[in-house]
Amino acid sequence: MATIGPVKAFTVTIAAQATTAAVLSSEVDLGGGYNHYSLIIPSMTSGGDIGIYAAEKTGGTFRKVYLGQSLTSAPVAFNVISSISNCMVPIPAGYQFCKVYMTTAATSAGNTFYIIATAN
Repeated sequence: MATIGPVKAFTVTIAAQATTAAVLSSEVDLGGGYNHYSLIIPSMTSGGDIGIYAAEKTGGTFRKVYLGQSLTSAPVAFNVISSISNCMVPIPAGYQFCKVYMTTAATSAGNTFYIIATAN
């Protein structure tokens, strides 16, 4: 039977917004020692597509996380479409500092997500 190393949950909150513009969570420090991440998406009643921004240092410049590319296509942004709700989605690894974004404003009550990190 395989064993799972350390598991940690990080809380990510996108506050309620009075705008329809894209919104970002506050910065999340994922620490080190983890290889796999999943984003737990709550039951969504409104809001847009969901993605990840990452930075090389705390307070750094946050940039959209893209998936790899093939020789014949441009990179594709990591994106969870708005119809995906109440689930856990694997997200790309390889960064320590991140933010979750939604392409349109969160619900009037805001949204709370969780990032689950595992070592193997």
